[in-house]
Amino acid sequence: PEKTVYIIFNTKDDLQCSVASVLCHLFRQSRWNTIACRRDVAISRTTFHAGKNLAVVVLISKDLPIDPFGMRTIAAVARAALPVVTVLSQETFSKPSQEQLDMLKGGSAFMPDDFALIEEVVPGVNNMELVEALQPLYMILAWTFRPEQNEKLMQVEFQVIEERVEKKLHDQTRASGPTAGVWPSASPNSVTSAIQTIASAGGMLPKVAASEASEDMEPWRST
Repeated sequence: PEKTVYIIFNTKDDLQCSVASVLCHLFRQSRWNTIACRRDVAISRTTFHAGKNLAVVVLISKDLPIDPFGMRTIAAVARAALPVVTVLSQETFSKPSQEQLDMLKGGSAFMPDDFALIEEVVPGVNNMELVEALQPLYMILAWTFRPEQNEKLMQVEFQVIEERVEKKLHDQTRASGPTAGVWPSASPNSVTSAIQTIASAGGMLPKVAASEASEDMEPWRST
């Protein structure tokens, strides 16, 4: 069956846009139907439906929470409970700043026209729904992807990302719960194999980061 992966990223960041383009190319080489959620890509309230063999890759970056085009797809994906894998590229890991969270909670993160764009895709969305849609993305950080390194190492990192996405789709088809597949997870065999390949090639070992943000999730909720 046809497999589709949507790639969500900060559309205001040229580096993140470039990384998304590289990931699109690699997924297409692997015979995925791939859509990068750029500003000019049409997204509607019916785009994301669980059960259509859809998965999502989210490029985590510091200003993603205040990009209306990124946030509209994140909120829509959260509503649809699609399987999500997070990826870090070109930046060190950072949680949304307190200023960003306050802006999202208070409704000042987006201009009215930008918020209207989000509502077109996620009808009736409110500020706390946007905040809560972000939470799973920062609980566990997925594999680092560095397209600027040599092609062999880049392909190894991509292989792990693709295997994670495949596993998420497989887990979703077996699970009965509506939130199946939200949390990123890694195949131990694929990670071990990737580390061995990178080490033998003389590359730096990328990390699957621990849940750095998990203890800080509760303050995100409104009091």
